[in-house]
Amino acid sequence: MQPGEYASRIVHLLNDSHMGVVTSAASLIEALSKKWPDEYKGCVPLAISRLSRIVTATYTDLQDYTYYFVPAPWLCVKLLRLLQNYPPPGWFQKRNWLIILDAPKSKKVFLLSVQHSNAKNAVLFEAIALIIHMDSEPNLLVRACNQLGTFLSHRETNLRYLALESMCLLATSEFSHEAVKKHQETIINSLKTERDVSVRQRAVDLLYAMCDRLNANEIVAEMLAYLETADYSIREEMVLKVAILAEKYATDYTWYVDVILKLLLIVKMYKDMLRKLYLKHCRFKKNLNLHIIQQVFLTDHNLRNPDAELQQRAVEYLQMSKVATPDVLATVFLICFHKYKL
Repeated sequence: MQPGEYASRIVHLLNDSHMGVVTSAASLIEALSKKWPDEYKGCVPLAISRLSRIVTATYTDLQDYTYYFVPAPWLCVKLLRLLQNYPPPGWFQKRNWLIILDAPKSKKVFLLSVQHSNAKNAVLFEAIALIIHMDSEPNLLVRACNQLGTFLSHRETNLRYLALESMCLLATSEFSHEAVKKHQETIINSLKTERDVSVRQRAVDLLYAMCDRLNANEIVAEMLAYLETADYSIREEMVLKVAILAEKYATDYTWYVDVILKLLLIVKMYKDMLRKLYLKHCRFKKNLNLHIIQQVFLTDHNLRNPDAELQQRAVEYLQMSKVATPDVLATVFLICFHKYKL
């Protein structure tokens, strides 16, 4: 059977009046569209139209399948997930497109029950995932970020986790990056006070994603402070993240070297830390060892008036950095920490 042989008939099942048929068709089309997107792209206008009829108050489509005042929530989730397999629709579908994405956030919410909250949030988070996937509507991205920000202090652990996870994706968008940064204080507070280690892990991921040249110093300082009491399960990843941020946003070599030395002092895992610093993401060894030594040799002043002892020590240090094993360098770091109280 050819992939597109029954595509048209299957896609048009999204217009069926029976809830079970539409729900099953949505699941089937989602799976098929991942493998054959071109053959099933006709599902996009039908899914948008069906969603707009469900969430618009003037329509009565599937109103008999309202679950705790949320119309057909599981079908909405499936259709929203289906649309994430395709790019934004054309201008002629724009109006209905904005309706389905705007409606979950514009309706007045009453705290009726746990079931109502779960159904509403299922649709909301899937709509936000679609907004992030499309990355084409700045206003919706900012509104999604603001909505997620209200969940950062929610009493439900799962909502805090999902909010942090979604905001990690929003932080990578040029349209919503600044909106995410407005919640920096709340995110840092989550890192310090959150009891659930998985939520703290997401807070670390979000701080890493939202970091830029303007807030790098503060974020790196907070992550270093948290490392002193961090769970061992997330410490190793944090070490790498701090090292990468320090290199990526270093304003000067002094700050960069200070951060790396503080990192080593806090973690006290010299061999593991050196192994991380040898990874391709980090250039600590090159920056720390070679940059300063090259300055000694390459400046005209030092060439005309060479300090023999200084150059001799530099050559020895450079040679050691080339041939020494991580165990040897770890020992050197350990001696330096104890001798000079770094």
